[in-house]
Amino acid sequence: MQVQEDQMESRVRDVEQVERQMSDLSQMMQRLALMVHEQEAMVERIDSTTEQSLLNLEKGRMEIEKYHESVTSNRNLGIKVFMIFVMFFVFYVVFLV
Repeated sequence: MQVQEDQMESRVRDVEQVERQMSDLSQMMQRLALMVHEQEAMVERIDSTTEQSLLNLEKGRMEIEKYHESVTSNRNLGIKVFMIFVMFFVFYVVFLV
């Protein structure tokens, strides 16, 4: 009879331990859900900021392309003007001197 009572008490203790563990697990899950909910706004703000950064990056790339085209066309204009000066110099040296 004593053995059965000891087994019964052991089972009761085991069941109580399982109940405590389940309660602890439930509390951890609730805290986790709260943390996820609290961070939702931050994640959305990060997402929005990332999208805005991507748009700004694309605008910056377009501006750099415009500047490159401008510099390239100015370089060609400079070369043309230089060639005209060289032609005038050659003309002056050959025909006027």
